[in-house]
Amino acid sequence: MDPHLQSRLYIDMIRQSTGRFPMWDPSKFVKVGDYGRINPTSGEFERDGNIYEDPEITTPMNILLQPSSFPQVRPNDDEQTVFCSEHTKFQDLEAAILAIEAHIDEAMCSKSSLKLELTTAPSQRGAFLVMQSPRTTFLPSSTINMRELAKREKLKEMHLVTEVTECPAYIQCITDKCKEGTNHKIAHLGDISHSKGVETHLHPSSNWWTDNRTGAHFQEACCEEGQARYVPIVRLKAMSPKFKEWFYEFKRRDSLPKEPKTDDDIWKDGHVMWRPLDDDGVEDVFEDTVFDD
Repeated sequence: MDPHLQSRLYIDMIRQSTGRFPMWDPSKFVKVGDYGRINPTSGEFERDGNIYEDPEITTPMNILLQPSSFPQVRPNDDEQTVFCSEHTKFQDLEAAILAIEAHIDEAMCSKSSLKLELTTAPSQRGAFLVMQSPRTTFLPSSTINMRELAKREKLKEMHLVTEVTECPAYIQCITDKCKEGTNHKIAHLGDISHSKGVETHLHPSSNWWTDNRTGAHFQEACCEEGQARYVPIVRLKAMSPKFKEWFYEFKRRDSLPKEPKTDDDIWKDGHVMWRPLDDDGVEDVFEDTVFDD
């Protein structure tokens, strides 16, 4: 599969099931307040700037320079977060099964906080993202006047990063499309792997164990120091067409359009720049059903 088809397909499948925007390259530096565009070829978010660092935005909105408006960290007690596309589901993996397949003592397997089995339905392609110890930072919209922010013309055609989830370890996968379906058993064995005399058959430079690294795309990473250096998924917002019509276009019209009332009317989840994709990441071809005589 072409790399650009892979990236758009993965982004599209996870986005449709979660409402969030997955990063094809989680090592790419992204932070709350970034704005930019979605590349229509690769599907990736491309950063242009940041609202906290841009004088054209901070000067008329000095609230952005106040500590109460800085990005905030959301408390997250979850040891793991899993996002699955349509046709894919997950369940906890029993320590006894992990012990047999990973050749580790069952008592030690019980110490692993992340043990999963992910399955995809027969003859379907799926996608999943697994994160260990995620931490989410978000834009405090209750403090920032999001309506005033939308009046910064520089952001008119941009996507705005309002939420970032970081983690020290992740796995992302596009599954194969198999007649019998697919199955991936996964465990994060970071603490166990460093125990004396334990052989875990881990992937080199990783604390992930899995019985299956196949798929149209399979990628894993782990920071040995435990630092949350990866950004596997973010939330993107874009100005709604209704707000842009009301604020930017009404001067060209004879009558004033109805004013959007809430932040949700002004900022919508980011949209993609391509038509619906098939299971191989190829855009559906538009067929003109109107024929000339």
